[in-house]
Amino acid sequence: MIRAILFDTDGVLALPEKSFSRHYAESKGLDYAPFVDFFKSKFGDSKLGKADLKKLVLNNDDVWHLEGSVEELLNQWFEYENIVNEPLIEIIQDIRKSGVLCFIATSQERNRADYIRDVMFKDKLDGFIFSCDLGLDKGDPEFFKETLKVLSMSPDEVAFIDDGQENVDSAKSVGIGAFLYTDVSKVKEDLKL
Repeated sequence: MIRAILFDTDGVLALPEKSFSRHYAESKGLDYAPFVDFFKSKFGDSKLGKADLKKLVLNNDDVWHLEGSVEELLNQWFEYENIVNEPLIEIIQDIRKSGVLCFIATSQERNRADYIRDVMFKDKLDGFIFSCDLGLDKGDPEFFKETLKVLSMSPDEVAFIDDGQENVDSAKSVGIGAFLYTDVSKVKEDLKL
């Protein structure tokens, strides 16, 4: 019996039109290629709690070309991506009323994790599992093993919804029932709601 459902953030619970970095580069007339490199080579450590995003941005001003403070940039970033999937949130509230716990389980750096917990989804879920707290990324099955320990649940008691096949496969590899997100109707179908 399912006791908890884990939901990814970006692409599932948050649906911005495009990533902030792409929007930022386009709005500033900047080449997007350095942003791609920044996220591939430098950003990963912040998602694992090993680097501070503010310092990364400041140390890579050749990418970001800051015009204000790093705090202003992060505020713009988080507000831009604060496009909540309200139909899915409504389903989550119904699920919670039935007694099943609902959590966010996502790869995030510390600053955005705080924003997700304290602003975007405050009081809308039962808890939050962030890669920056576990020191593990969702693509690593160890992320889900640690998540099961945090929840004190067995794999057959947990479901996971994500828009990335690699993450779905990672959860499945430890026995969690995981489903690829495409839209709200598929979530209902997958969870048999």
